[in-house]
Amino acid sequence: LSSPFEEARGFGYAVMESSEDAEPLFLPESTDPAKSARYFAVFYRELRDSVTEPFTPEPTESVRAFSERQLETWQQRSAELYPDWNEGVSLLTARLKTASLNALQEKPLRFMHAHLNGRDVRVRNQAGEKEYLVYANHFWSWRQEAYDFSFPLWCQWMAAPKDKRTPIYLQQITEAWRELAKKELSDLIDLKDLESMLLNRLYGSLLLDIPARLNHEDETPESVEALKSAFIAEAERILARQ
Repeated sequence: LSSPFEEARGFGYAVMESSEDAEPLFLPESTDPAKSARYFAVFYRELRDSVTEPFTPEPTESVRAFSERQLETWQQRSAELYPDWNEGVSLLTARLKTASLNALQEKPLRFMHAHLNGRDVRVRNQAGEKEYLVYANHFWSWRQEAYDFSFPLWCQWMAAPKDKRTPIYLQQITEAWRELAKKELSDLIDLKDLESMLLNRLYGSLLLDIPARLNHEDETPESVEALKSAFIAEAERILARQ
């Protein structure tokens, strides 16, 4: 399958092989958070060992400048799309922005796949060995350290079933992934970088991702409000650690 580049969508694609026999690495909405983190950790280490050289030029801007521009873009987009919502969360998102930027360490941007979640990675067993298939390859780019590890964690937050959209469940997700990073990926993931990126993800979610759910057919104002409340509680909890 293939499709030429489409301006409205921002990408084209070419599918070179079938992956019908490959299963998702994990299902964000239903896989236990500790198991999800463990599955991802094994894959993540192999990915980092395999892709060692960037194939796009390194940006010249600092990690601080990149992050400031990124957060400002999200804020402007939210003000355009969801002005009433934006005003309602502005005090908290201002705190998240400051804390996220202050938590940045003076490290260069790193080349990575910036859109990894349980469904974007498929696993195929061949001759007793696992083969990983990585989807959405137009998302390879330069990001802050630990952005690629915080993303699947965030996906599990966003995928929380309606009956689990509680502060306790989001905390369970965060701590499962954080503990895994501490125990098994300490040579690849710095917990200070992860904290900064969790604040980054909370900022973007409260401004854009959660209000966008109001347009989903399977959501109601009440279900979106529950997700918002859980995110606010998790934001406050992580902010308290700074």
